[in-house]
Amino acid sequence: MCIAKWNASVPSSQGQPSNNGGGPGLVGSLAGQVTVYAFAGHSADFPDRCVVAIGVPDRGGLAFILNEQSNGSFYVSGGSASMQVSQLPEAEKQWNARGNSDGTLSQSDSSTTATSTTAPPQVANGPTETTPPTSGGGGSDPPGNTTNTQTYSGKAYSARYPSDSTVVEQERSHGNYSDTKFVSRDHSLAVVIDRSPGVTADPGSSARGVERGVKALPGYRRFLFNATVLNGSPAFVWSFVEEGHSLPFRTVYYFNLGGDGYAALVKAADGPITDPLAREVAQSVKATSSG
Repeated sequence: MCIAKWNASVPSSQGQPSNNGGGPGLVGSLAGQVTVYAFAGHSADFPDRCVVAIGVPDRGGLAFILNEQSNGSFYVSGGSASMQVSQLPEAEKQWNARGNSDGTLSQSDSSTTATSTTAPPQVANGPTETTPPTSGGGGSDPPGNTTNTQTYSGKAYSARYPSDSTVVEQERSHGNYSDTKFVSRDHSLAVVIDRSPGVTADPGSSARGVERGVKALPGYRRFLFNATVLNGSPAFVWSFVEEGHSLPFRTVYYFNLGGDGYAALVKAADGPITDPLAREVAQSVKATSSG
């Protein structure tokens, strides 16, 4: 029933799902590149509505929860590349579907198995379908890189950034903060690292302060907004979309390092890459002695 409700929410332009933060757009953009596992069932909090949990083994354990809305659509309500699939509440169910490149879900039969060694972990208390093998990951910092990167070495810090990008701004001062900006050759991706010298505010407070200035803008929709951990220290992740921009999908990690406040932002035309890449960049930032 919930798989059918999900498929009914897919836009009529099959093969071209709306990539606007809705569930079919997210699944379609991911399934066109990697294997997407799903559980579709009823929400414990709202038994009359469906919930879909998504697990993507080939993206470092990328996971999402999508809840059915009152209008029948599905939108991201939680999950992050910073979480292992097993940490998400709905991962206590077994995977009973696969995602398709047109944004739909196909029910898995009992013979379905995964070939990836990093597939979502086997779980209990769900339907009887065969589940993928156990993931080798654990903890809040998933191993492995999401993309090819190279090192930026600046006056105040070093960091990793995508190899197909170039440095367009290098620790440019804006008064009380400076930023470094990297842009891909095809201009489909931008990475920005902000540094506020001597400022070590709570990362969550920093995120809430910035969101207040953008949440009333047309086309704004929040995906993720929660505390996390980077390299063993408190951090905060905020993932959202601002429709109307050439790079509408955005994820930023707020954290403190060496007595300074940082924000690592990724903006992209394609949503799924922003969270894992932003985390990878944020984890790579290292203060230098000259900074």
